[in-house]
Amino acid sequence: MRRLTEPAQLVEIAAIHEEVWDEKFDWLAQALADEMAADSERIQFFMAYADGVPVCSAWIRFHPGTHFASLWGGSTLPAHRGRGLYTAVLSVRAQEARRRGYRFLTIDASPMSRPIVAKHGFQLLTFAHACNWHVKRET
Repeated sequence: MRRLTEPAQLVEIAAIHEEVWDEKFDWLAQALADEMAADSERIQFFMAYADGVPVCSAWIRFHPGTHFASLWGGSTLPAHRGRGLYTAVLSVRAQEARRRGYRFLTIDASPMSRPIVAKHGFQLLTFAHACNWHVKRET
């Protein structure tokens, strides 16, 4: 397990996301790098490796002035699931939040992750649905 501290390392997160979710995430590395550059204390990135190969990634956002930190991006390559890697990145982020004094964690867990996070005390409160808002402009 390593904390990623350089923007160039974030390309590995996008690569894992592309394989896990079978979608293009060419925008992700730059978006995360921009957040890191803006305030590296408000976001941390973690990567689990197997034989030196990145196989599981996730990040945490800290929300100053609140009791909340939010967990994002937890993804494990299919060939490496069932080995506790997702739980390890969950744990390292929770430990960092606790160390910083955050009392609560939020997570937008996929159906695949929900049973894992439930074993660690997370409770399902609601569902989130991604939406794209398009404004039709009259010409």
